[in-house]
Amino acid sequence: MIKSNLHTHTIYCDGENTPEEMLLAAIAKGFRSLGFSEHAPIPAPEMCGMRPSNIAEYIEDVKALKEKHKGKINIFLGIENDSLGIQLRDEFDYTIGSVHMIAEGGTFYCIDDTAEITRACIRDIFDGDATALVKRYYREVMRNVEENRPDIIGHFDIIKKNNIGNKYFNEKDNWYLDIVE
Repeated sequence: MIKSNLHTHTIYCDGENTPEEMLLAAIAKGFRSLGFSEHAPIPAPEMCGMRPSNIAEYIEDVKALKEKHKGKINIFLGIENDSLGIQLRDEFDYTIGSVHMIAEGGTFYCIDDTAEITRACIRDIFDGDATALVKRYYREVMRNVEENRPDIIGHFDIIKKNNIGNKYFNEKDNWYLDIVE
């Protein structure tokens, strides 16, 4: 098995560890490569986005780790661009394109958060129709891919996170699978 991860968050956005702590843990576990992919700034930064003022420090931090640990592990500098956020690309080895939020009228619902937020999104934007949320989510994923051309699609199935027990929709229904395909 080749141990590698290209979707790693640290204290620069919503992670709990520094980049070096994450890197040392990856080395200790025998990883061959580790990619850092902090969340690019988003319109609702309290949800998970990196502050614009931290971007340069993040880039320098990862570049310094690449040099310091050269020969021990392959390190990649990435960025996770949310469909509703700014799209960064130039200084990064790769981009991840994700949909974390659904927005309507200036209100943002982080569907990657709690079941309560997902429920509120369904109630407030979609008049209680969870199917409409799922359809909107995948339209947003496709828009993000077509417009922003990320190297990796992130959280392709995050819409299922709060659907435990098929609470909002049946994951085996044809309409759902047709959208995914």
